[in-house]
Amino acid sequence: MKNNVRHKRVITVETVVSIIIFAVILILFIGGLSDAAGNSVAEGARIAKISLMRAAASCYAFEGAYPSDYQYLVDNYGINVDTDKYIVHYEAISSNLMPNIKILIK
Repeated sequence: MKNNVRHKRVITVETVVSIIIFAVILILFIGGLSDAAGNSVAEGARIAKISLMRAAASCYAFEGAYPSDYQYLVDNYGINVDTDKYIVHYEAISSNLMPNIKILIK
């Protein structure tokens, strides 16, 4: 005679706890990736600002005046800021004063 007993799968407390721990770890991992991406964009903005300031200082050292606009640095000093990610605010105050340079994240 065949025994027609069906085995029910019982979800134990350990299984539920394991699933919850896995979900929490997954959420923390995804959150960490998001924070890392945000930090990368902010670091890129900081590096772009430093590059612009150095190029402006080099222009002053070589030519005796700060550049009047951002495009001059692009054309003559090889500056290239990713305009898809950042907005460049370049405000020339005077030919003998460091320009006001801001890099804004889009």
